[in-house]
Amino acid sequence: MTKFSIVFSSLLCLQCIAMPQQTVTVSQTSDIQELLDKLQEILRQLTQSSGFSFQYQFQSGGKKSGDKGYSAQFPPKTGSNNNGPSQTSGSGSYSQSQMSEQQNQQQSDDSQFPNSPPPSDAKPPSSSQTSGQSPFSSSQQSAGSSQSSGQSPFSSPLQSPSSSQTSGQSPFSSPLQSPSSSQTSGQSPFSSPLQSPSSSQTSGQSPFSSSQQSAGSSQSSGQSPFSSSQQSPSSSQTSGQSPFSSSQQSAGSSQSSGQSPFSSSQQSPSSSQSSGQSPFSSSQQSPSSSQTSGQSPFSSSQQSAGSSQSSGQSPFSSPLQSPSSSQSSGQSPFSSPLQSPSSSQTSGQSPFSSPLQSPSSSQTSGQSPFSSSQQSPSSSQTSGQSPFSSSQQSPSSSQTSGQSPFSSSQQSPRSSQTSGQSPFSSPLQSPSSSQTSGQPQSSNIFQS
Repeated sequence: MTKFSIVFSSLLCLQCIAMPQQTVTVSQTSDIQELLDKLQEILRQLTQSSGFSFQYQFQSGGKKSGDKGYSAQFPPKTGSNNNGPSQTSGSGSYSQSQMSEQQNQQQSDDSQFPNSPPPSDAKPPSSSQTSGQSPFSSSQQSAGSSQSSGQSPFSSPLQSPSSSQTSGQSPFSSPLQSPSSSQTSGQSPFSSPLQSPSSSQTSGQSPFSSSQQSAGSSQSSGQSPFSSSQQSPSSSQTSGQSPFSSSQQSAGSSQSSGQSPFSSSQQSPSSSQSSGQSPFSSSQQSPSSSQTSGQSPFSSSQQSAGSSQSSGQSPFSSPLQSPSSSQSSGQSPFSSPLQSPSSSQTSGQSPFSSPLQSPSSSQTSGQSPFSSSQQSPSSSQTSGQSPFSSSQQSPSSSQTSGQSPFSSSQQSPRSSQTSGQSPFSSPLQSPSSSQTSGQPQSSNIFQS
């Protein structure tokens, strides 16, 4: 025995039309099929008369082993100039949500729709969500928030003023012109959040990520080689495996932790720090202090006003023209702190690292080959293994932690953070904040 209870209510022509509750009892399969046909016809009439779209799902079941369940799904009506969030769950490829203001829900439990037609909605001021496997999905001009979870390659939320989130496997995803925040988690190669004023986060596997013109902070965590953060006003941080990272023109501080060889931090006014394995690191024009800890051979700190310290294995280290103090401990080959006004520290194995012209402070700890921090007014830190990372012209702060090969942070006025394995990621010109966590490969963050 199966009971169906249906309640409909709608508003039409300034009158509230309420249908009474209907309870139907059926005992045979043919009765169920006839009932479903009647209900479908009723819903179609209501849709045509009232203009509202309905979504229903009927299930029948019993205690006997031979009973079967019946389900029917009424697809939502697509349109433009509507008012709610847009959600897409399950496996749907080639889905698009553009300029929509309506609530759009599509659910699939067990069945997959690989070749479903792309539903389109226009101008969503509230929110747009995409979960499950949905390649080539695009959400544009969403005023509130845009979320994408699951496997969604080539997804792009464009011009979202509030927030944009992407989680799961989403290669070639790009959130563009999001004023508030942009988040990307999971495997998302070649992802690019562009022109986001507030914050940008990228987590998971995303190589070749780049964050440009982000006002607040830029963070990158996970595997992201060749990352670069440029023109971030506050701080720049890079943690994890990120070789060849570079942070330039960061006003506050620059930090790099983990494995990041060939890292370079330039023009950071406050401080520059590098920790972990970072050979061939260089910090230039930092006014305050420069610190390098861990394995960092061939490190050089130049024009640092305060003090210069080097600890660990650092052969061929040379502190030149440091007004305040210069310390070198442990194995540090070919490290040279030159013209450091405040302080410069190098600890651990750090080959070929050079902090140059650091006004505030520059620190390098761990194994950091070929890392370079130049012209950092505030602070620049590099910790862990960070090959070929470079932080340049960071006014506030720039941090790089973990293994970060070929990552670069440039011109970051506020903050830029990169944590975890982050090869070839680049946050450029980030005024507010940009975060990348997990293994991000080939993601691009522009003008966030």
